[in-house]
Amino acid sequence: MTVSPHKNSQVVNEVGRDIEDQYGYAYLPTDFKKNNGFLTSTKMTEAYHLYRQSYCGCIFGALDQGLDLEKIRQDAETFLAQQESTTGR
Repeated sequence: MTVSPHKNSQVVNEVGRDIEDQYGYAYLPTDFKKNNGFLTSTKMTEAYHLYRQSYCGCIFGALDQGLDLEKIRQDAETFLAQQESTTGR
């Protein structure tokens, strides 16, 4: 989440630390916006053949952007099927 130019990484990291304290999960504070982090993340998803969705992941964000969730689901399934056929996984 800290790669997004729309998210406050300080707030994200504070919540991450709270969750770490409350539930015992390890959290690594980050701010991936620094040093062209967003550009680097897009290049890495291409290099590692990772699916990259076009919205934050919540229904509210998708609806707010007017996204066609059915098409997004189909695109994701197609992507995964292609990856499976090329990697054997």
